[in-house]
Amino acid sequence: MIPHDLIRALNQEIHEGDRSQPRHLSALIDMALVPEDQRQAIAAYFAANVHPLLRDPELAALQPLGAMLVSAAGSGPGQYDAVLSRVGTRCESFVQAWIASVLPAEQLALHLSEATYALGASQERYLLRYYDPLVTPVLYLHADRAWVSWFFGPVLSWWFADATQQTSRWRRIRGGGRGVGAIAPQALHLNDALWRALESDPLPHRLLHTLEAQAPHVFESHCGGIRLAQVEAQLNDARQAGLTRHEDLTTYVLVGMTLSWSQKTADARWQAALDRAVAGGEPLHESLARLSTLQDRGARS
Repeated sequence: MIPHDLIRALNQEIHEGDRSQPRHLSALIDMALVPEDQRQAIAAYFAANVHPLLRDPELAALQPLGAMLVSAAGSGPGQYDAVLSRVGTRCESFVQAWIASVLPAEQLALHLSEATYALGASQERYLLRYYDPLVTPVLYLHADRAWVSWFFGPVLSWWFADATQQTSRWRRIRGGGRGVGAIAPQALHLNDALWRALESDPLPHRLLHTLEAQAPHVFESHCGGIRLAQVEAQLNDARQAGLTRHEDLTTYVLVGMTLSWSQKTADARWQAALDRAVAGGEPLHESLARLSTLQDRGARS
């Protein structure tokens, strides 16, 4: 279900904005995050109102797994309502961003597709995941101002999900609300400062993928942002406990997601295994496996 606060904010934008200015709403979906059995169904449901953001012919094979805008024909309040209704019915949980723009979705997709690549120090090209909720605000705050002005030029508002362990909140980036051509296309150059701002620890993402594949039952929320925040919190706990080895951090998170804090602190065997790992002794997963074996033997005797 689309949060009521977000619907209210979007409706306020469309009804209280400049009526002389065309307004279109699009939902941005990263098809790579959509289960395989639902991708074709979503594409078929929206049909002509699906607009891929990967337009480079060299990336044609990746296009079905890339980011796309889904929308509805028209503009104004009726178009907003149609998008909210259809997306809310079919694929709300996969939305990475809600974008209000002066451009219809097809033209907006063409504009955004020009940001597919960023340039490194030697002019080498890198795929830019500008639509990722973890990346969009970083680019807005740290990228070259000329690029930011161009990229968000036709955008009225770009809503992205910002999650904690308990809730997912939608935050807004305000754009320029200008038509295409007002500012010439800009290439994004990845200088050292922007590289540092974009760098993130890949371990939480890998652990999240592992848990979703092997133990999805540990998550109560379907929101990817909330799930990632929960994994990151477990990883922070592991590091604060003194663990440094990659294998110990991984074990702590995988086990920790299935145990409450009170269960862990009350279990002397867990604490003993943790102490050995922190001291650089037996790896955490080996200690836990040995304890599990001893428990099984005790249960059979």
